[in-house]
Amino acid sequence: GILMAMEKGTDGGNPHAMCVLQDTVCNSILTNHKYSEECTDIFVSCRSALRHLHEMMINTPPSRQICNNFARKSIRGFFHDFMSNAIDGSILAEHDISMNFGLCRWAQYINVLSDDTFCDPGSIIAMAGELGYVACGVDLYNLDSDVKPRVTINR
Repeated sequence: GILMAMEKGTDGGNPHAMCVLQDTVCNSILTNHKYSEECTDIFVSCRSALRHLHEMMINTPPSRQICNNFARKSIRGFFHDFMSNAIDGSILAEHDISMNFGLCRWAQYINVLSDDTFCDPGSIIAMAGELGYVACGVDLYNLDSDVKPRVTINR
């Protein structure tokens, strides 16, 4: 990511992109903050959920990456949750809407992962959606050199 920002900065992109990206990386490190105990617990819980999602979707080695069913459902759930209001986990209670048919097992999995890790479902859906795009070959993070997708935890 940082090398990509350097390249974009030298050929017409945002020349400050590398600094902005570096700041974002530093701000995402738990030990760089004095969070409350409750916030630290949420951070650790959601990081645990993210690791699990990564194992579900990202193959090792990455040269053998495939777009698995969970990644495809995560992209669809991410998009459909956003369509109803925001990526807040509301899709888990919207199974009666026809566009959400076929997401029942995926929603059950999100609920179980939330119960197991204590990370809120909206955060899990946001992380799963972004990882799903990566797993399916869309480098979402580098589609734009100036705006980077972020996940807001515990909305």
